[in-house]
Amino acid sequence: LIDGLAAAAIEDSAGGAENAKGSTQTCIVEYNGKSKKGYAPYNPKKANQDSLVMWEDAASNSLLLCVMDGHGEFGDKVSQDLKKNWPPLLFGHPDIMTDVPKAITESLNTAEQNMLKKMAGNADF
Repeated sequence: LIDGLAAAAIEDSAGGAENAKGSTQTCIVEYNGKSKKGYAPYNPKKANQDSLVMWEDAASNSLLLCVMDGHGEFGDKVSQDLKKNWPPLLFGHPDIMTDVPKAITESLNTAEQNMLKKMAGNADF
């Protein structure tokens, strides 16, 4: 895990579950992201395999910002699947408010296992 993550915690001091319009109340008032495909001289039509995650969770008053960095033949499909399916697993984890590293580790493992089940026997994923 990322250095310093072991001490991470989510505190609900801003009343996250009661926020209007389902938004979070943090010091971050605006955010955006941009991703650019890597250079592949052998394949100028190569797709950008990265998927940007920007997920607000009002119940925990949290903001998840990350990039799923796809690699390989199915990198774009893998990163897109994780973008879609991991954040709900993370914020639905029973320990998200008390043990963030555990919630991240276990929810990513679940997302990966679910994705591998979908991929089984399907070369096109």
